[in-house]
Amino acid sequence: MTSAPSTPRYTPRTALLATALALAGLPACSCGEDLAVVPGGASGRICDADSGAGLPDLAVTLTAANGRVAESVSAADGGWRFNGLAPGHATVEAQAPDGPRSFEVVVTSGDIAIINDPACRDLPGTPGAGGVAGQVCNRHTGALVSDALVVVLLADGTTRETFTDDQGRFTVEDLPNGNHVVTIRGTGFERSFPVTVQDGAITELDLGEACIETELDHGTLSGALCDPDGGPLMGARVTAVDGTGFTVSDLTDTRGEFFLNALAPGPALVDVSRAPDINTTYTIDVVAGRDTVVVRDLACAEECSYQVTEVAAVGVRPVDIIFVIDDSGSMNDDNDAVQDNINSFSSSIASSGTDARVVLLGTTNVPPPLGGSAEFLKITTSVDSNDALIELVEHHTQYTGFLRGDSIKHFVAITDDESDLSAASFSATVNGWPGFENGWVFHSIVAYGSDPQDGCSTGAAYGHQYMTLSQQTAGITSPICDANYATVFDAVAEAVSVGTLPCSIAIPAPPGVEADASQVSVTVDGAGGPSLSMPVRATCSGPGWTFDNATHPTAVVACPETCAAISRDASGSLTVTVGCR
Repeated sequence: MTSAPSTPRYTPRTALLATALALAGLPACSCGEDLAVVPGGASGRICDADSGAGLPDLAVTLTAANGRVAESVSAADGGWRFNGLAPGHATVEAQAPDGPRSFEVVVTSGDIAIINDPACRDLPGTPGAGGVAGQVCNRHTGALVSDALVVVLLADGTTRETFTDDQGRFTVEDLPNGNHVVTIRGTGFERSFPVTVQDGAITELDLGEACIETELDHGTLSGALCDPDGGPLMGARVTAVDGTGFTVSDLTDTRGEFFLNALAPGPALVDVSRAPDINTTYTIDVVAGRDTVVVRDLACAEECSYQVTEVAAVGVRPVDIIFVIDDSGSMNDDNDAVQDNINSFSSSIASSGTDARVVLLGTTNVPPPLGGSAEFLKITTSVDSNDALIELVEHHTQYTGFLRGDSIKHFVAITDDESDLSAASFSATVNGWPGFENGWVFHSIVAYGSDPQDGCSTGAAYGHQYMTLSQQTAGITSPICDANYATVFDAVAEAVSVGTLPCSIAIPAPPGVEADASQVSVTVDGAGGPSLSMPVRATCSGPGWTFDNATHPTAVVACPETCAAISRDASGSLTVTVGCR
């Protein structure tokens, strides 16, 4: 009985956490303007007409569809290759000893066209022996790996060695049949791959396809996969096709690792295949200027492992709420309504189990029990019609010390006028304050609606800047005209009292073992998206997690970008998988 095909565990981490990106729109072009196209390539061999063996050191010239001419020299096995070619018909010419040879080829965008020289044919070779040949690309740099040492570790423990040529190609022949390991060591590059050598055949280890540099407006995918039967998934072909149709592939090495370069931002279709039973397809978001990492599933590790899970809950993180209330003449009724309803608002938050502190900037009187309590801070200042954001910035040193470093911060602006400070300037300023790097939310009770000037019937001016901040931070909005403050404050209380995920998770190890910092992953199961596994690094450099102590970790801590993202997930969960030693 045969078992059903297994699927490798494949968990993208990122920032993924992230975020779905739309492909950037292309501007219209004018006549005569060169359009960006995805290049292709061509590859083949030139062989001796009598023996069928490859001919080395021959001049090979390719004339592309756009008239450009590329030149190369055939490798030891007669192989040649050209990358970065314009799509269309091309002509390849080689100067063989018996005279020039010419081949026609059609170069396809994002693909490598293969030319078969009829003179090439299998050689008898040594009975019970075969070989391995290939081309190697360092996808991190987009350069072919030349002058690299190639070591074939044979099944009996002995080795055979050679070097790659200036095109990153190599050939090792007369290898015994069996399973061996090929290691390529070059400047800034070292990878090992399993190969199976069969009688009279050359095993191709083609790692040179689409060897181009990754531009700043493109991204990469990398990571490691695990074999369903345990250990790294070795020798699997991982292929990605981005939104432009560009295709790149890599072979997983002895660590199950792969790297895919030069992908356009946005969704990419990723296929993982290995005969006879691995064939799985995923969609992964590529981020411009960033490597999206697929974390190693700890089933790859032979050592012990354990898991810690946290779910979103109210009270996991404290909440700090900063009100700023316009006290200009047109706002008298609103200030009275705030005074009448703010204690009910505070009680509603407390009854939810949320640990909250409240700051108020303005002249509104706040009676007990909130007024005068240890959870309340009033900064008496006159807030003019257009100054709510300015007041929050100018007085921040008076209230930031009252706030908790690990709290979720919520701003609430109540005004019937527009701000003189832009939303962009306010955001840039607040993001630089200590304690706000983990995210904040802005709620707006302002003038907005059908009136493009005043927003609504009693508004002084449409509150565009406040609305922008609320939209950017997923805050609530409510029109100030004829506002029912009991209802408005209920909505704000609900927004600040939702459950949240923690930004720090303790990882206590079972008795007798110690957490291994090299084998830790954090999986986020968010309510609004798929499960995402994220990196745990020694330091933060974008989305992900880090350790409280890299040598002897006792907790994982979310990096600021990730902390901000998960703080708004009211029903998700976090699972930390920890290898141990």
